[in-house]
Amino acid sequence: MIDQVFEESLSYEEVLVDGSHNVGMLIYDDSETKDDKKSVLKIGSDFEPGNIIDYQSSKWISLIVDNISNMRLEAKLQKCVSSLKWLNSNGDIIEAFFCYENNSSPGLGVDDGRVISMGDTIRNIIIPSNIETRKISLGSKFIFDGRAWNVIKFDQMRSTGLIYLTLEMGLINSSNDNVELRISDYWINIHTYSVSILNGSVVDVYFGDTIHLNISTQDVKGGTVVSTDVPVIYTSSNESIATVSANGLVQTYLEGEAVITVSIVGHPEVNTSINLNVLSTALPDNFSIVINGVDNFKYNLSQTYTAVVYNNSIVDSTKTVVWSLQNDAMTGTTDLAQITSQNGTTCILKGIKYVYPSYVRLIATCETIPLTVDKRINIKPLY
Repeated sequence: MIDQVFEESLSYEEVLVDGSHNVGMLIYDDSETKDDKKSVLKIGSDFEPGNIIDYQSSKWISLIVDNISNMRLEAKLQKCVSSLKWLNSNGDIIEAFFCYENNSSPGLGVDDGRVISMGDTIRNIIIPSNIETRKISLGSKFIFDGRAWNVIKFDQMRSTGLIYLTLEMGLINSSNDNVELRISDYWINIHTYSVSILNGSVVDVYFGDTIHLNISTQDVKGGTVVSTDVPVIYTSSNESIATVSANGLVQTYLEGEAVITVSIVGHPEVNTSINLNVLSTALPDNFSIVINGVDNFKYNLSQTYTAVVYNNSIVDSTKTVVWSLQNDAMTGTTDLAQITSQNGTTCILKGIKYVYPSYVRLIATCETIPLTVDKRINIKPLY
């Protein structure tokens, strides 16, 4: 009966909390300021300080949640005025909505009912405390209301679920900051991911055979390659024709067509595909070699390169290669780099000299069939 009366109240609202779940509550004005609200919730409601709710087409943050005699929860809500946005270590955009701090915070010596303001160059704000916002530190820079702001005070001990920040107006760096997205140091911290399938775009295979997809991935941050081993996910468009394992091994079952897609974990929009034609008759030999490794590195350093031999886009592990090195014109040897070690599938290449332009050709020649491939590599200066 109490629940029915609660839900039939004119002030009752079902609001979205943290973009994940709905909570029912009574919401009404808490003061003369329309940006402050008070809410009443049932005991046991999934609601706590720092929650962000969607209400009246705006974001609101819960500042206080009290248990009143184990009969109800009472919460104080304040309307968010904007948000902080930044890139985390994975290159994902993080957004934290905030409100301005008011006189309810202790020890700040302001007049009752006034938003704390220390002049046009200082902002005192409150944000939710979570795994991402707790990584904010002194000196962190954010962009809102068309200006840059630097964190000069960080307090996560004052209230559970909340972080209090004091920010001082700073300068926008047009070379590093993305003002449109409101993200500081965007252009030096943004991650650009890429993935490609080296087997080709179309593969014909006899059903019952397996294919191992050879892929190349890159994570580039601020123009620098930070990883060539980015986690990926494989999917098949028709698992009755072919399935694909977590490490890219394709197993064929029936004659037909399937599309195998590989995408970057956490970034499904970065993907590529290979069309698989599963045939009922065997295919003639069609060998190829792919050299895997970076296209450039600095002299006096070493890089490892591997060669994979394919037959109709299927890895043929029985075939090995011999490595050699020539100048960029393929007219003779080079003194810009040397192969320091090699075996039938791998070699280590070291840059030993730099002159502009410094290009060499790394050559892999199959030992048992007349097949050769080369990779053009740029030896770069140390600085």
